[in-house]
Amino acid sequence: MVATTATVNIRLPKEVSDILDTLVERKLFANRSEAIREFCRDYLEVRR
Repeated sequence: MVATTATVNIRLPKEVSDILDTLVERKLFANRSEAIREFCRDYLEVRR
C-alpha cells in the first residue's frame, strides 16, 4: 500500500528553523521536511 501525503505550509520561529537546519547539517535528517515529519509522528504516537 502506498502512503499518500499532503503538503502543509507552516511558519516557524527563526530559532526553530535554525535548529532544524543544524539537525540537517549534522546529517541526522535528509532535510527539514523529514525532521518535521518524524517529530509529528513521534508527538502523535505519544498523544493518541
